[in-house]
Amino acid sequence: MLNLAHAMSRSLFSIVNRRFLLTVHMVGIKLRTCVLLALVSWIGCDSPTTTRKINLTGSWSGVAKIGWGLDTPLKMELVDINNNIEGNGGGADCRYFIYCRSFGSYRVNGNHGTNRVTLIGTNEYGESWVLRGTIRIDGRSLSGTGSGVSSEFEDFSWQMEMVDKGQTVK
Repeated sequence: MLNLAHAMSRSLFSIVNRRFLLTVHMVGIKLRTCVLLALVSWIGCDSPTTTRKINLTGSWSGVAKIGWGLDTPLKMELVDINNNIEGNGGGADCRYFIYCRSFGSYRVNGNHGTNRVTLIGTNEYGESWVLRGTIRIDGRSLSGTGSGVSSEFEDFSWQMEMVDKGQTVK
């Protein structure tokens, strides 16, 4: 009888132990799944597909390398409303720059996405040019290539930095 009781208690202990281990195993799987889901959702929040709000309102200054790579000053005051850009440019001292006339005084408009920008400028003489480029991740630097209607404005490189962040217009 003692052996039977001992065998039954061992069998019962074995069943309880297996259930306990199975429960611990299932809890471990659930816990690992929860941790994995939390990690994936945390990484997903910081993924490159997350859109960032860029506002290009402000004063910009830089150069366009026109003709034989001559530095031609670029200065613009831009207002960005819902990714649509308007502004004025010029004011650069053009006495020593061959191609500066087109950038001496002009009106500019364009648009942008999260990392691309297009600016179209028209000067007081009716000459126009287009700047297409990329926006650096912090939104304070633009660079790309430009072109214009005259043969002097064949593909040229340009870059600008924000020198003063303007008031955000909503």
